[in-house]
Amino acid sequence: MKVWMMVWSYWPGPQGGAERQCRLICPFLNKYNIRCTVVTAWLSWKSQKAELDGDIAIQRIGYFIPIFTTICSGINYVIRKVSKSDFTNFDERIHKYSFWLGLPFVWFSRLFFMLEFFLYGWLNRKEVDVIHVYETGWLAGLGVLFGKIFKVKVVCREATYPPFPIIGWDVPFFWVLKKVRKKTNLIALNSHVKNEMIAVGCSENQISVIPNAVVLPEGLATPDTSKIVLYVGNFSQGAYLKGFDVIFNSWQIVQQNRPDLKLVMAGGGDSSTWKNLVNELGIDSSVIFKGFVKKPEALYRKAGLMILPSRVEGMSNALLEAMSFGLPVVVSDIPANRAVVENGKSGVLVKVEDEQVLADGIIQMMENPEMRSSYGLRGRNIIEERFQPDAVSRDLVSLYSQLTGLTSPSR
Repeated sequence: MKVWMMVWSYWPGPQGGAERQCRLICPFLNKYNIRCTVVTAWLSWKSQKAELDGDIAIQRIGYFIPIFTTICSGINYVIRKVSKSDFTNFDERIHKYSFWLGLPFVWFSRLFFMLEFFLYGWLNRKEVDVIHVYETGWLAGLGVLFGKIFKVKVVCREATYPPFPIIGWDVPFFWVLKKVRKKTNLIALNSHVKNEMIAVGCSENQISVIPNAVVLPEGLATPDTSKIVLYVGNFSQGAYLKGFDVIFNSWQIVQQNRPDLKLVMAGGGDSSTWKNLVNELGIDSSVIFKGFVKKPEALYRKAGLMILPSRVEGMSNALLEAMSFGLPVVVSDIPANRAVVENGKSGVLVKVEDEQVLADGIIQMMENPEMRSSYGLRGRNIIEERFQPDAVSRDLVSLYSQLTGLTSPSR
């Protein structure tokens, strides 16, 4: 069986959670004789148009996209240099100016991707049985249109919550893509997302619940002996999604009670805004910004606790990774986190945007080493039971087979 995995960005370029999941699961699908080709945007001249990632083929689309990407990066750089703003509205202003100044270049990059995708798809239409799109935004609409024209089965994976992100003026033909993206087979990461999809007009029969996967590591953390609180996430996703303002304001409270603790912030993107805030709050000596960490395994093993006070999540890869290492967690009480964490057993769920409650949760956990050890072991068991790649890949193979009528051999 031949499957095209559609993602906008792919290794070795910038990757979000959906892109990382795509790269993780493809080798496991390959064991079931599913031949995966990752169809993605050509975002940089440093990447080849066609290459292999192990046994997985990568096809990059869009000859002119690197030009537009470079221009947009330049616009963002200039805006950040000339902008004079405090941390409370810095992200919002940057986003607004970057969006409108970069809109023509983003629009054309997506247009050229669409045109080349249809050309590539027409030339290779006999080389695909299923198109698996790793989002439900405009890329999903494009995949669904292609599937309808060339009679190819399409499944779209919802990676965010609430589902179906807004498609705006920066997308060509957005009104068409917005209309058709729900008219296909869908994957929800958990039952909360599925219920929300149904609430916005999808049929229950369209939706399969298949979670993210995480590879079980060798060697667990020893959270009961550590004084490190860890956060892993991408700073480019902003405070609106990830709650960086909540983290640092909460950490100021923690420091007043436990000045011996350290907060390690790991993740790519520009963290300068938050470094300024940390300095203003007077907690800079207790906060360590690691930047992008290619292999965060050592960070998980050395930590005593993982925090994730996000306002919005699909299903956090970092959360799954932390729990796979046996780390207890303190996370915001949102559907995506609730689907993974058992409150009072593998971690603590705290009210969204409540800095005091987050601080109380961190202090409580860090003052109870036996609790951290017990919660961490339960979290590891949850990962073993529900989120291993073998189980997730089997569910995907079953879905592909149902859609196409084709079967793949068992491992």
